[in-house]
Parts: sequence; structure tokens; C-alpha cells
Amino acid sequence: MRKRVILLLVSFFSLLNALGENRTLGTMSMEAVKQQQHPMTAKQWESLHVAYAAKTYQPKDSWEYITDFDPKMKWDEATQDLLLNMKIQLSGDTLLSLNGQKISVKRAKRRLRMKKAQSPCFSLLYNYFANRGIRFYKTVPVLQIKSSKCDIYSEHLEYIYTGDYLVLYHKGKAAIYKYIRRKDQGKPEATAKLVYTMGDMYMDFKKEGSSEHARKYNIRPYKEVLVKAEHYSNYAINTNWNFFIEKLYHVNGFPIFACYNYNEDDEFLLYVYRNGKIDEDNNLQIDTFSSYNDATEDFAMFSDGTVYIKIKEGKNTEIEVYRINKQGDLYRLK
Repeated sequence: MRKRVILLLVSFFSLLNALGENRTLGTMSMEAVKQQQHPMTAKQWESLHVAYAAKTYQPKDSWEYITDFDPKMKWDEATQDLLLNMKIQLSGDTLLSLNGQKISVKRAKRRLRMKKAQSPCFSLLYNYFANRGIRFYKTVPVLQIKSSKCDIYSEHLEYIYTGDYLVLYHKGKAAIYKYIRRKDQGKPEATAKLVYTMGDMYMDFKKEGSSEHARKYNIRPYKEVLVKAEHYSNYAINTNWNFFIEKLYHVNGFPIFACYNYNEDDEFLLYVYRNGKIDEDNNLQIDTFSSYNDATEDFAMFSDGTVYIKIKEGKNTEIEVYRINKQGDLYRLK
């Protein structure tokens, strides 16, 4: 996931009714039209993919910041930076390292009723996890601190810990981290086929199924209700609300959805569908252009689950490479 997506304070889809209400399906901004004049061609994407498939990668599993909650809704830049850049290591569920500070811990269970009574953030966390299929019934799984009687980014000397998620605390905030598996998840394959590009989606937006890849892979607009997991609830998306959605293909058994928001600054979002929904905290955002600078972006997806995002700003061009692991998590490959 690209960090600027994580830091959005307002959900993308909750803004759709407020933005661009005079735009109609099948129309685009002038900026978007200009951007299409110099798209990456299929041959260019394929050549780029072959080059990146030849590279050597040493991906490592890691704990990654996902989001945070603050019941008081206070903003503190130092606290935010600390939580965003927290270095986490966990060995055998017994030794936790936070920014180099080693903490002896043990797995335990806390009574649900007690957790609700003691933790100001817990109701928010409870809903967040429930929306992602993790439900706490009578107890809550935690890591308890053994080596200290003082809280170390903890609450009452413990951290919520599900195995894949870890919750840290600091100055009233609860930050959620997820264990992202990168090792042994494969790398770009030279023989993979180009499946879809931003240029394809623009064509299919103007005329359904008109791009070569849409015809080849039977990609069509998704016209059913799509559920999105947000921070506090699930959100049913009506595909007529100023954005265009297509169901693309499957990666590691997970369907991939592409959403095109054709409001002021054209943006595309790529989602992995799992547990019966898409997730606002597991997506890639690609901005065709920006009202605030001269940066432009483009994307392409290959059959092996590799996603390329091209960022051009002035004379500088950068390529970001993303993959989808066997758990359905989007992650950047370096």
C-alpha cells in the first residue's frame, strides 16, 4: 500500500457525492485527456517488465503500519511520525523489539468485558477487526509485558495481538500494524502477460469493453454491489456514483478490482477482494495528474500479480513495483 493512501483522513468513496456532481459517466477532465496523449504503450510496459524480472530481489517479511485511532481526534506530528516509522521485530511471541528496545512478553487472553471497560480505544479497534473477519467473543488475544512494570507503547502492560495484527499505544493513540509476508512470495516472471493498463481503463470507460485487453480477458464493468471495509463500518458501494469499477482477474485466488474516480483529479484505485469485500487499507492509488504539482502517474498489471506504477515529475521518472502475496496483501517489492 502506498503510504499517502493510508494517511487519508477521509475515505475516498465518502467524498464521491460531494465532488464533481456535474460530471457524467463517459466524460473526462481536460487534464485527463492531455495525460492520455502520451501513455505507456503495451510494448513499453512489456519491455519494462522483462527488465524488472531480471533484477535480484531480497524481500523480507516485516511489520507495517496500517492505521491508527484516537478517540480525542487530536493531531500530534511527532506522535504520528513515531508510529509511522516504528521498527518492530517479534521473535517466537516471547521477545518484542520496538525501535531497538527489547521487551520480554508472553501470549495471554484478556476478558472482553474488562478490555472494553479499561481501553478508550477498544470499541474502535473491535469494529475495525470485526470488519476484517477477526471477531473477539469472550476474550481478546494479547501480548503481556513480563520484563517491565511500565508501559512501553502498551496499554495496561499489554498489546492486542492476533498473530497477523499488533496494536501499539502512544499518547492516547492506538496504532495497528500488520505482518506483511514478502519472503518466498515470488518475483516478476519474464513470461507473465500484460493484463491491463491505465490506458485500457480510459478506453473502456469511454466505450465498454473497447480495449484490446478487455476483449482478450473479458474485462467488463462491475455492476453489482461492492462492499468496502472502512475503519468503523462496512460500506456498500453503488457503482453509479461518479466512479467506474471493473473486475479484472485473480491473483493467488483473490479477485482484483480497479476503480476509476473521474472527479477533479483523476485517480485510480486497485483493490484486492477478500473476505467478501475490498479494504480501504489494502489498495494502491494512482493519480493521473495533480492540481498541486506537475506529477503524472500511470500503471500496468501483469498476470503474475506484478503491478507497476510510473511516476513522472518534471524530468524525474520513478517506477514502483508492487506484488500481491498469498494472504492477499499488496506490498512494495524492492
